[in-house]
Amino acid sequence: MKNQQERFWGTLGLLAVLIFSLPLNAQQSNIRKKPKEISKDSIYWLNVDKSPEFPGGRFALSTFMYKNLKYPQKAITNKQKGLLKVEYVVRKDGSITNLEIPTKETSQELNNEVLRVMKLMPKFKPAVYKGKKVSYRDREFIDFQLKPCSKKEFYPIIITPTDCGLPSFSPDAKGVFTFTEKMPEYPGGDEKLSSYISKNVNLLLPPITGYDDFHPERVIIRFIVNEKGKVTNPEIIRGENTLYNKISLQVINSLHDWIPGEHNGKKVAVYNTLPVTFRR
Repeated sequence: MKNQQERFWGTLGLLAVLIFSLPLNAQQSNIRKKPKEISKDSIYWLNVDKSPEFPGGRFALSTFMYKNLKYPQKAITNKQKGLLKVEYVVRKDGSITNLEIPTKETSQELNNEVLRVMKLMPKFKPAVYKGKKVSYRDREFIDFQLKPCSKKEFYPIIITPTDCGLPSFSPDAKGVFTFTEKMPEYPGGDEKLSSYISKNVNLLLPPITGYDDFHPERVIIRFIVNEKGKVTNPEIIRGENTLYNKISLQVINSLHDWIPGEHNGKKVAVYNTLPVTFRR
């Protein structure tokens, strides 16, 4: 048993994974890499020249989801909730295929509702690689919450039993936008941001001394990228572990300057919401 534990801990390390719903254009990356092929049918993932796009862009996609997704009554009665990831393939012709919900964290009622709405989606603008349209695996995150309705989030899409209207381009009372024509971007793209956060989270985590010392958890953080690209006002949206919350806030506070968001040609402050997953 002891040898098994030693082999287990010898092969597994701590990894903090930042999950994104928005694929970034590979041209924004400092390092150009060939996109990963994930099937014999040449379905690509990451670093294509142009990622798939919902007609009208990200704002239109979020609006479509908010208009069509309904919190199932059975799920409300049984107090079922959770963050759901749905994976799918955008084909060369823009059609959606290979719908799949890979995790078992949410109920069948919630899963079925997301799959129902995904099947209603219009065709996307397909991904492009080396001037050619290609099939691309993408994903979306839907957070079903039973707490009272608040304002709509850009990411993840939040569904509550009571609708609170569609998201808009209007800023809140503090002058901060949730949706803008051009959202803030981290220099180097999602891979560089993920690598930075993973490295720094692992540096701050204490060493493991036993099986009970580590508990996988997802922390969701919201922060503002202001008109100068500075990260301000980070706050925990969801997180039960005090240590993980503290580490997440510390790492987000240490992020380098972003490329600020823009609206009507003017740089503006924008909310960003990111999930950070602590797991083996």
